[in-house]
Amino acid sequence: MDTSCSKSSRRILMITSALACGGVERQMLGLTEGLLQRGYQVEVFELGGVHAGEFSFETEFSMLGVKTRRASDMAAVFSKSNWLPDVHLLGQYAELLPDYDVVALGSALDMAIREFAPETVHCWAYASNIFGGSVAVSLGVSRVLLRQVNVPPTLLDAPSVDLHRQAYRQLAKHPSVILLNSNNANRDAYAEWLALPRDAIRIQRTGFLPSSVRLRSSHERAACRRSLGVPSEALTVGAVTRFAPEKDPELWLHTAATIAAARSDVHFVLAGYGELSERIVGHIERLGLSERVVLPGPTKDVGAIYAALDVFLMTSRVEGTPNTLIEAQAAGVPVVAPNIGGIGEAFLDGTTGLLVNDRSPRSLADAVLRVLEDRRLIGAAAVEGPRFIATKFGYRRMLDEMIELYRPAAPSEWPGHETKDEVIKRGRDLEDQLRQLKRAYVNAIAKASGEFAEYRQAHTATLTKANGEFAEYRQASEAAIAKLNGEFAEYRQASEAAIAKLNGEFAEYRQAHAAALTKANGEFAAYQQTAIAEIENLKSSLHFSRPSEGLEPSPAVDKKGASGSPI
Repeated sequence: MDTSCSKSSRRILMITSALACGGVERQMLGLTEGLLQRGYQVEVFELGGVHAGEFSFETEFSMLGVKTRRASDMAAVFSKSNWLPDVHLLGQYAELLPDYDVVALGSALDMAIREFAPETVHCWAYASNIFGGSVAVSLGVSRVLLRQVNVPPTLLDAPSVDLHRQAYRQLAKHPSVILLNSNNANRDAYAEWLALPRDAIRIQRTGFLPSSVRLRSSHERAACRRSLGVPSEALTVGAVTRFAPEKDPELWLHTAATIAAARSDVHFVLAGYGELSERIVGHIERLGLSERVVLPGPTKDVGAIYAALDVFLMTSRVEGTPNTLIEAQAAGVPVVAPNIGGIGEAFLDGTTGLLVNDRSPRSLADAVLRVLEDRRLIGAAAVEGPRFIATKFGYRRMLDEMIELYRPAAPSEWPGHETKDEVIKRGRDLEDQLRQLKRAYVNAIAKASGEFAEYRQAHTATLTKANGEFAEYRQASEAAIAKLNGEFAEYRQASEAAIAKLNGEFAEYRQAHAAALTKANGEFAAYQQTAIAEIENLKSSLHFSRPSEGLEPSPAVDKKGASGSPI
């Protein structure tokens, strides 16, 4: 892909695992805001997405007018994953993302890069560096930045450490790739792990965006405490963190318990989220700290948390350059932290906080108690903290450095100042990669053609079988219909004969009934005449047997006896 054309000019594609509300994402957001002000175009590509219940910075990027893409949303690519050739050779790193289809993931990223045509691809952290870097290098992006935001995977007991190392070393050879780290301690650890010279990894310190956290008035601080439910007169120790093993929140609570046993006027605020959230709640109850510890949960306004604190306490097992440590000092809060990773380079020991060499609850608690009792150190942190952050982690300085790094390198600036023989060897290596890609395409096409031929044969055989079965079914249906037609004709003839027979029987019955009715009518008329005659005879008989007219029966015997009672 030719990214030297005007289409790609001043376009930056940032690749991250997910836009969760973490320190890395806050760095991305601050850098993006500055790049947009300088006339750059920025897009963001997420390999995955935030977990349920976590906040995302997607809205903040959207408000800046930045388009965000997520590989899982590019369904058109994933739906065809069984047919995708591994053109970017990502299959060799599949163990690093066991829950993903890395070939489809690479194809989605390939699509995003081709459509946006960035001059620079800026990757953040482990998986993004390896998969984003591999695709960007394969497509010939002019500049590819791999930001190491934490310690080497060996210190995190990460799986497939050798595979991580292989991928990093392969990418480090490419002239368009720049490895970045934010502190000397972790840069040296990475260089030793990868067997690279120290100067093969550049130091590019975090830039703090002043508008993200600021000093607040005593009135605002009191309001922040009230919103968290912390007594206004209490001393407050707190942190903003992820509840993850590498942050060791259980050590934080044991340290809090030690402090609480020494002073009854200290309360605690532990803001954050993560996989250990439920365990943290139970641990607080077991330590008897339920009335002393506030858990605000995840928050985007971290400044409100810092404003409520008297001391910021960090207990991490491993760290790069912690954003929260920088933010707390910018808010004028003294810090206490263990001497690991890049922490010692992130604050002024004895001025803006105390560095603890022993990661034990007792040592950390003693340091916090010292700060709470040292009004001089608290006053120095309020003044020197913001000044130190503005100097060492200045935003404008970071932005200028990043823009300079985004500029494509001239051949004379390639790592190691390659000799002619090294350039020739690298060209041959690229030719080998090209042959491998070509072979992968040919193999994929051959496989697809073979599978299609098998499918076509199977489909043809199935269609032939279906046609035969349909012909048999049609013949059987036609025979059944003919048989039914014949049976219906016979049934109709039989029905017509039966109807004719019934009609004949009914005519005979009607004739017989009419004759019987006529006979009955005649007999009834004769009977009627006979009855009339007999009635007349009876009338005549009754006429002759009546008493003579004028003779009245005796009243005394009319219908009653002599005594008047009924007869």
